Amino acid sequence: MVLITFLQQFEPIRIMCLCGGASVRVTIIGVKAPSKHNKQTRSRQRKQMSIAVSLDVRMGPTFLCELGLFFLCTLLCSGHAQDAVLTVEPSSTIFIGETVSFKCDMKEGKHTDWEYKIIMDGREILNSNTNKGLRLKVASTVQSAKYSCSAHRKSSQNTKNSNIVSVTVKAGKPRATLTAGSTIIPVGGSVTLTCSVGSSAGWKYEWFRRDPNTDVQIRTDDQQNRVIRVSEGGIYHCRGRRGNPDYYTDKSDDVTIEITFSNKVVVKGRPSWPQIFSGETISLTCEVQEGGETTEWEYRWRGPNQTTQWTHNNYWIFNVSESSSGDYMCKSRRRDDSYSSTEWSEAFNLSASIPVLTVEPSSTIFIGEFVYFKCDMKEGKHTDWEYKIIMDGREILNSNIDKGLRLKIASTAQSGKYSCSAHRKSSQNTKNSNTVSVTVKADKPRATLTPGSTIIPVGGSVTLTCSVGSSAGWKYEWFRRDPNTDVQIRTDDQQNRVIRVSQGGIYRCRGRRGNPDYYTDKSDDVTIEITFSNKVVVKGRPSWPQIFSGETISLTCEVQEGGETTEWEYRWRGPNQTTQWTHNNYWIFNVSESSSGDYMCKSRRRDDSYSSTEWSEAFNLSVSNAVLTVEPSSTIFIGETVNFKCDMKEGEHTDWEYKLIMDGRELFNSSTNKGLRLKVASTAQSGKYSCSAHRKSSQNTKNSNTVSVTVKAGKPRATLTPGSTIIPVGGSVTLTCSVGGSADWKYEWFRRDPNTDVQIRTDDQQNRVIRVSQGGIYHCRGRRGNPDYYTDKSDDVTIEITFSNKVVVKGRPSWPQIFSSETISLTCELQEGGETTEWEYRWRGPNQTTQWTHNNYWIFNVSESSSGDYMCKSRRRDDSYSSTEWSEAFNLSVSTGKPRATLTPGSTIIPVGGSVTLTCSVGSSAGWKYEWFRRDQNTDIKIRTDDQQNRVIRVSQGGIYCCRGRRGNPDYYTDKSDDVTIEITFSNKVVVKGRPSWPQIFSGETISLTCELQEGGETSEWEYRWRGPNQTTQWTHNNYWIFNVSESSSGDYMCKSRRRDDSYSSTEWSEAFNLSASTGKPRATLTPGSTIIPVGGSVTLTCSVGSSAGWKYEWFRRDQNTDVKIRTDDQQNRVIRVSEGGTYHCRGRRGNPVYYTDKSDDVTIEITFSNKVVVKGRPSWPQIFSGETISLTCEVQEGGETTEWEYRWRGPHQTTQWTHNNYWIFNVSESSSGDYMCKSRRRDDSYSSTEWSEAFNLSASTVPSPESSSFLILMIIGIISGVIFIFLLLLFCCYRKSRGSTDDQRVSQVEDQQQVYSSLLHGDCCVYESIRWSKNTENGLGHGSSREAHTSLSPPTSSSLSAGTLRCSQASRDT
Repeated sequence: MVLITFLQQFEPIRIMCLCGGASVRVTIIGVKAPSKHNKQTRSRQRKQMSIAVSLDVRMGPTFLCELGLFFLCTLLCSGHAQDAVLTVEPSSTIFIGETVSFKCDMKEGKHTDWEYKIIMDGREILNSNTNKGLRLKVASTVQSAKYSCSAHRKSSQNTKNSNIVSVTVKAGKPRATLTAGSTIIPVGGSVTLTCSVGSSAGWKYEWFRRDPNTDVQIRTDDQQNRVIRVSEGGIYHCRGRRGNPDYYTDKSDDVTIEITFSNKVVVKGRPSWPQIFSGETISLTCEVQEGGETTEWEYRWRGPNQTTQWTHNNYWIFNVSESSSGDYMCKSRRRDDSYSSTEWSEAFNLSASIPVLTVEPSSTIFIGEFVYFKCDMKEGKHTDWEYKIIMDGREILNSNIDKGLRLKIASTAQSGKYSCSAHRKSSQNTKNSNTVSVTVKADKPRATLTPGSTIIPVGGSVTLTCSVGSSAGWKYEWFRRDPNTDVQIRTDDQQNRVIRVSQGGIYRCRGRRGNPDYYTDKSDDVTIEITFSNKVVVKGRPSWPQIFSGETISLTCEVQEGGETTEWEYRWRGPNQTTQWTHNNYWIFNVSESSSGDYMCKSRRRDDSYSSTEWSEAFNLSVSNAVLTVEPSSTIFIGETVNFKCDMKEGEHTDWEYKLIMDGRELFNSSTNKGLRLKVASTAQSGKYSCSAHRKSSQNTKNSNTVSVTVKAGKPRATLTPGSTIIPVGGSVTLTCSVGGSADWKYEWFRRDPNTDVQIRTDDQQNRVIRVSQGGIYHCRGRRGNPDYYTDKSDDVTIEITFSNKVVVKGRPSWPQIFSSETISLTCELQEGGETTEWEYRWRGPNQTTQWTHNNYWIFNVSESSSGDYMCKSRRRDDSYSSTEWSEAFNLSVSTGKPRATLTPGSTIIPVGGSVTLTCSVGSSAGWKYEWFRRDQNTDIKIRTDDQQNRVIRVSQGGIYCCRGRRGNPDYYTDKSDDVTIEITFSNKVVVKGRPSWPQIFSGETISLTCELQEGGETSEWEYRWRGPNQTTQWTHNNYWIFNVSESSSGDYMCKSRRRDDSYSSTEWSEAFNLSASTGKPRATLTPGSTIIPVGGSVTLTCSVGSSAGWKYEWFRRDQNTDVKIRTDDQQNRVIRVSEGGTYHCRGRRGNPVYYTDKSDDVTIEITFSNKVVVKGRPSWPQIFSGETISLTCEVQEGGETTEWEYRWRGPHQTTQWTHNNYWIFNVSESSSGDYMCKSRRRDDSYSSTEWSEAFNLSASTVPSPESSSFLILMIIGIISGVIFIFLLLLFCCYRKSRGSTDDQRVSQVEDQQQVYSSLLHGDCCVYESIRWSKNTENGLGHGSSREAHTSLSPPTSSSLSAGTLRCSQASRDT
């Protein structure tokens, strides 16, 4: 016999083996429960169960006991073991370039007890002998896979496999997304900015802000910083970082945030006319209010069609068009701050007027009407314009003066889209109107007359309404006709659409509109009757209260109140017809079934057909007929007896012979009895039943109504419906019995309890609903008919009566949060005197309701499905039909998944000589006591495990700490918390030093950072850790960090140090060493003291690299023959002095390895010769005229004859290139005036030259044109003629004085006179003139020939004239 007792989960399991006097007791010390995973995982767990077995052998084991133990061990070894857990950080979604950390937690023993493997899609990719955390740099999307870990215990063959984690690797580098709550900061407010990275998690965010003066990182601490609030304008962007080392996303797109000034802006318009027309020009001005005068602003405009860019102009000028109508607003900002602005101004509304085309009388026109087009330009006088009417793009009418044009409609083809165009007579301005759709209808319209009523009440009136379809613009004419007249009653110029009339007659109407008038067809006639005050009464003969079908009745219409003196005619209204007017005041007819109903009459005078009395009050005629009734119901069950009763409603029932008819077949007949009975035996007896009776004393036969009878096959069952199954304290409940859709049942009631089973209601009442106040089992049945027919009894319904005792559910433990697998005990406690009675209990949970039991508790292991409300009720053990009410609900909330403790350190760094607090918690749940564990290189121990709560402890030792919670009986443990590393801080200080120590480092240079320990660190062996802007390094024995600088290297660098034999203590981080990396390779700058070396002298050249330091400089010189490095020693050589001409450049170098700048731009240095150069001009006239040609020559002095030279010229407008020619020949123009210089150099040396010569000044005179000198020519001719006249007069005087002289003297005088005359002709005067002879064939000049004469005239002095002599100097030259 094997007795197996399973106790609580996690408790020892004891198995007793009894075998013929020998006993073996096996105690299973610990069985680890399986976790909830899939079938494969549970199968794997069965092979990983660990069991400790204790054997207690009282007597020698027998073969049967050994066999039993063998099977027992086999069973136990197929149990379950808890899984390993693989976690992936920072997330299961990874980007290429990130480092992913795999942590394989065995949940058992020390992590050093295991050898770990990381498996990707079934392949091992990483392993470690000691560390459960392994890291992998992600390089490709092919690393997307399903990952798990496996660990093998070093001390056994035990292997554990973890859960599977799907890792997705994404190819592109992620970009952060910046979302602004608003891009406008209100006055005195702020806005929120949110940074996110798609759907991935684990990011912390860095924020950047840029404005015209700064570009700074505004948030870079270790907080998440996903959402920030800013109150400054600027351009913002953000990026995410996560992982170790840090992995950065691309920066987000820029978002511009603008701050709002409190200044108000106002839009003003010029001109300020209330109406602006298309084509006019308007100027809008944006004015800044409230102190904006002292600031320089720029402006932005928003109109109905566009928003402008920012501009310095505060005005907006434009030509108005149709599309210009709308609201205009402006805003302003300071010119020196592009990220702040005022709010938009209030709207300035501009309404641009456009020409309007109107169509009268309506846009719906009928053939034959005239349509009137009116084209309103909204500008000037109507006579200022020439008008055109356009239909579907074709001009059809025009006018020079009138904006209104008329058109006779002749065809439906004139339907179309009409517009007008007008041309202003005084300008080229043309304006086009709106478009109006005109519809032409072919048929002449007919008016419609609608009366409010056709009967005018006594002393009243009625309204009549005339209309013409959906068209508009009509005025209405009204007509009335009676036996004596036919007149038009309304024809004025009012609309008259609705009129009110108080006369009877025949009315009609028609519409008219337009000019000339256009008429519709007249409406249909409507007869309006007026009501007399006389009353009429209907009387019937015979006046029996019951009239039967086939009898004759006579109805008479009598006019009351003085109607005797008038001749009347009459009209009748019955249930089936209304008669025509007749002179007879009676109506005689044979009564039938359809004659039942109300009868009325009215009357009118014979000489007035449009007035009458009101309808009389109704005379009701009720016609009796045979009636068939069926009892007990028209729905019958097989076995019932049905009674048919045929009531003739006339005479004695013995006066008739009766027949019962089913579906047209006679079933029964009787000579005397109107009641017939039928026992129902089959469903075939369902059918349509009626009866027929023949009066014995006449030929009168009457047929009854038809009744449908349905026969059902099965015996019916009653249905009992309780209002409630629980009778409240001192109350009662209703019970209702029914039998399907059938009727006429009476009901019998029965009650059963443990002691009785009685019929409680059996009288002749219906008893369909009863009220009971006793508990018990109730049922009912129905009966009906004669003889009685019974239904089957209803199903039992148990009615319980409620005690006044209250019950309460209490839970142990009473923690507000319960975790899956914990044990809870619920107790049902009776209040108010329940102690003296024996009770039994019932429980209702979210998934089940228990049977009644003597136990008042319910103990169960909690699972995910246990969440919900729990209630109990109680009843006395000796009364099963009474109980308490259900208790109030006890709510149980089960948290899924095993809880994990959370360890929160007050700080992870223990300050020098201090301690830190560690807090352990398990969410918001209660009742926990905490166990603490510490691990360092040498130990792994539980440091707190007493029965205190131990939620908060204080520690002063470095190490790796974790904790877990426990509660309940048996103990329930949480998962251990994540490890927290606590480091103790040394008092030693560390300092970061950089080599080289230049303030500016360029991308591509190499820098070495050194971490130096201060204050006694020399006696210990240390290791070091570095933190830079992009990464934090692992601990290393090297105290230096050497790297090539790049753009991303800019930022703060810090280091810390710890002893090599203690990994949980360290110094604090050093103060930050800031590295600023300049982007782009630097270029050296060469600055010459002068580019010209004076004779026998030298010049200084200076090389520099911005504001950076530490450079040494190399110098290079190039001439026609050489290109050499002239300085390359280890001196700085920043400034050198040179005395040779050539092309020079330089570059900087520094660092080890050497880093070179780009070479500087070339600088050409020239050396100056001592030779002088002189500019000479040919011709050398002091005055040169525009159009003449001059030749300048550059002559080298002092021994230049033996050398080959080349020359360069500098004039007022240009400097020439070097040339072998020493002359410069050009035509003189007005712009040639100025200084001319030259210099010279040897042809074999392009880097040396003479100095510039002294300036040669050229002054170019302008030659006047012949057109401007015509008056002067005439004046000169006049002067010459006057001089000749005076000369001849003097000659005549001289002749008279010397007529006695010899001929030789006369000849000599004549020659002298001719010489003087010749001199005068050549212009020996004070006037300088240029005479150009134009083409003149009469003078014998060739075609196109010209000649210029330049004459200098000196007017004769009085002394020379008186002496009889003239001195003439002639200067002339041909050009």
